[in-house]
Formats: sequence, structure tokens, C-alpha cells
Amino acid sequence: NARIDGNSVSVDDPNGEPVGWDAAVLVGADSKLDLSHSTIEDNRARAKVGSSEHAGGSGGAFGIDGPPRSGHAPQIVSHVRFTGNTTLVTSEHGDALASPGAFYNGNKTRLTHSVISGNRVEARSAHGSAGACCAGIANNPAGSEAGGRLLLRHDLIEGNHAKATGTDGYARGGGIWNGSHLTLEHTRVIGNTLSASPGLSVQGGGLFTSFPVTLDHSRIAHNHPDQCAGSGCKKGS
Repeated sequence: NARIDGNSVSVDDPNGEPVGWDAAVLVGADSKLDLSHSTIEDNRARAKVGSSEHAGGSGGAFGIDGPPRSGHAPQIVSHVRFTGNTTLVTSEHGDALASPGAFYNGNKTRLTHSVISGNRVEARSAHGSAGACCAGIANNPAGSEAGGRLLLRHDLIEGNHAKATGTDGYARGGGIWNGSHLTLEHTRVIGNTLSASPGLSVQGGGLFTSFPVTLDHSRIAHNHPDQCAGSGCKKGS
């Protein structure tokens, strides 16, 4: 019955490479999490950077660090609403990388009976590259250590949006970005979207994945511009 809403993280160094993340909660790799019947809403991550090239992306409302420890019980998140959280990363001359969005997992985690909806990630670079990723969920994005293990059960990932504005770059994973072990059971990934400047790569409106995903009575539909992209998508998906 926790309400972790309306918090903010911001960094402002237009000549440097600062990072800011997890405006609501950051759970350490050695911590034990059991969060239920709670909200993570309207939290904001803002970064004005010279570049994100070396330091990496900024963003996120809720993060569970890893890697998962052998033999430890999974982190538990159930009946939680992650809604209306926003990330904005801007750069005048360098690269801008906005990632992740509402929920980041680098551990062994069960996310059940929860809603991840209406979250937004945006990267803007006036004269450089822009990368926007994972507005809803990021499971072990590139650059982290051992792979996360994420089980989604009876969840709704809906209406999340990632946008990239720059001279080049990408927008990926409007609903989910996956770089490791991911299972969806009785889960819906619907109505998530991506957008970008003309000529930028836009892939995985519903799901962008580098690894095969296990789907059990789950639906990925009505996402834009596509349902699934990446080397882990099943043929025809």
C-alpha cells in the first residue's frame, strides 16, 4: 500500500556527461524486494547533457539492480501501477540517450497483476544522435552485467511511448526492451508506440528483443509501427 509518486531526478551539465536515473526507487542487487498494492506514478527523470556517448543513458522511475544471485528467491512486485512516469534527455551538440522508462530489471524478478501504462521516454539532440528506449519495461539493457530474468504474469503493458529527435539514432521498445530471459504469461502488450525524426531507425513498438521470448497465453497487438523487432522475434511476429 505504498504511494511513491511525484518524485524527480534531474542533472544539468550541458558541457559534460552526467547521468540521472530511477526517480522513484532504486533497489540494490543485494536487497530483497516485496512490493504490492502500490503505485509508482508521475515520477520524472530529466537530464541536460553535453553528451551521453560515454556515460550512457539517463532515465527511469523504478529500477532493480543485478546481477541475480544464485539460489536467491526472486524479487516480487505484484498489483502495482506504473503510470505517467516520464524521462527527457536533451543535448545541444552531442548524443542524447534516454533509457530506461518506467521499469528496469537487472535481477531475477516476478512482476504480476500489474499495470505499466502511459509512460514516456524522449531523447532530443539538436545537432547529434538521439536514442530513446524502453518506455514501459527494460529487461537488462545493453551495458549491464549478467542477464536479468523477468517473469510477467497477468500484466498489462499499454500506451507507452518512446520518441527520438536527432540527426540520426533510433527509437526501440515502446512497450518492452529485452536483452535477456523474459517470459510472458497471460499478459497483454497493446497500444504502445514509437516515433522519431525522419530517417531514424524505429523498431519494436510492442517488443524489441535480442533473445527469444517465452509467450504463454499472451498477446502483443495494436502497437506502432510494429509488434516485435530484433533477433529474438519469432518468424512472422
